[in-house]
Amino acid sequence: ELANIETAVAALKAQILSSDSAISVDAAANTMSVNQESMLTLLDLSGKMAALAIAVEGYAIAVDGLNATSATPTLTDSTGSILTLSDDIGVMANRILEEADLILAMADNIGLQADQIILTQQQQNLNIAATQTALLSAQQLMIGLIVSHNL
Repeated sequence: ELANIETAVAALKAQILSSDSAISVDAAANTMSVNQESMLTLLDLSGKMAALAIAVEGYAIAVDGLNATSATPTLTDSTGSILTLSDDIGVMANRILEEADLILAMADNIGLQADQIILTQQQQNLNIAATQTALLSAQQLMIGLIVSHNL
């Protein structure tokens, strides 16, 4: 049973390590995109990792409970499988944390870009107000000239 679980976890590990579809990073363009689906996938993966870790802990407790009645080769195989599962889950958890760190860094960049957009908009508002004031003054001068010279 542990061998089947180990095979399934190894397959999941391979998918997590090779999958770049959840978070798309274009290194050449220095861009990264995250959508709702990738956020849900990351959340789902972290939940699966927690469930796997709890299951492995349960297996470890069961193997420890069978310690008195099991032969040494059986305990060795079980212990090896549990340690392999633990290692695989740790590798996958690290990968998920790396992806979460990328998302956090991107969110910080988005926040900085949003701040820059707001500052640019505020500057544009000031420029538009200055332009309107200058145009109004020019129009008032021209009206004054028209009136004073009967143009």
